[in-house]
Amino acid sequence: MLADDARGRLLEAASTARDCLVVTWLALGVAYFSVYPVGFYVSTLGFAAYVLASAGRAVAGWFATRVPRHQVVRA
Repeated sequence: MLADDARGRLLEAASTARDCLVVTWLALGVAYFSVYPVGFYVSTLGFAAYVLASAGRAVAGWFATRVPRHQVVRA
């Protein structure tokens, strides 16, 4: 059995490797039908994923602090 910290780091590394493979294979597929090199699409898709993740985290943080939770009123 793995310790909780080691398990978390292992899952994080696997998630990072999966994300890299997805970006790379998407870039290869798009570059096959384009005149631009693969490196252009790898960096563009990677940056787009970073921007979307950062924006999603910012919006989620904004909603968590701005939108009030519904309170249950009991009769």
